[in-house]
Amino acid sequence: MNVETAEVRNTDTDLADTASAVFSKYISVIGSDWKTFDMGSFTYTVEPDLCYFVKNDENTYKIVFTATDGSASGKVVFNVEKQD
Repeated sequence: MNVETAEVRNTDTDLADTASAVFSKYISVIGSDWKTFDMGSFTYTVEPDLCYFVKNDENTYKIVFTATDGSASGKVVFNVEKQD
């Protein structure tokens, strides 16, 4: 099965679609850059205008990270939406 990933930045995640995505065979496109560490509050913030797409031979999915508690427990929260 072929799997490809894409990152779409600086776009409202509700409006992002595969038309603006450049797909890659490297799954490392989904890295750790969806969050940044705020030194003032010592917490992670999630990039609000960033989403990823993952597609295989049959389906495409949009992934939007929404929260993390950082390294405390490793908990990551995200939404997955199947694309038509």
